[in-house]
Amino acid sequence: MVSRDTYADESAKARVVPAEGSLPPSPEMQVQVGELGWLLPILFGTDTRFYGRWDYLAECWANGALPDAPIPRIDFDGTLDRAVWKMLTTALDAIPNYSHGGWAGWSGSEHFRFLMEWLLNGFSHWGHLEPPKESENCRGASERLTKVFDLALLQQHPYDYFGDLLTEKLMAAARLLPYSAFSC
Repeated sequence: MVSRDTYADESAKARVVPAEGSLPPSPEMQVQVGELGWLLPILFGTDTRFYGRWDYLAECWANGALPDAPIPRIDFDGTLDRAVWKMLTTALDAIPNYSHGGWAGWSGSEHFRFLMEWLLNGFSHWGHLEPPKESENCRGASERLTKVFDLALLQQHPYDYFGDLLTEKLMAAARLLPYSAFSC
């Protein structure tokens, strides 16, 4: 396991690329793309390389007690990583097949909801056992997402990207509202 504390400098950290985690999954993985839980092997494999938190949890379950070692720490980045931001906005734009204004269009919040449901299904969440339904103008969205979404990249650069995406969307929507919408 490689932890962020292992690196002597930031440039060494940037050169590490996980063996697993890029989409699509490698053939030796048991779960096929699009099946319930298909993102879990990527999540676990990338976490093992960088943090070891899932391994720590598995050890807790196996032993029935907390290990002597502290819980592996994840240091969140203070600023967003441009490559991750581009990947996420590209993923959101891919949902409507790069049309209808994409993520910045009127249906942006619906595309965000679709991405969240797609992720929850990929992580085998009990409330999302079926893939999200694709609307008429978003046919093929799940397939397009598997080509552009990179979970390993997101895990490598922890930051509140989804919070920033929502804030950006809400601020864009607020600029469209007339001034009287904000008065009491």
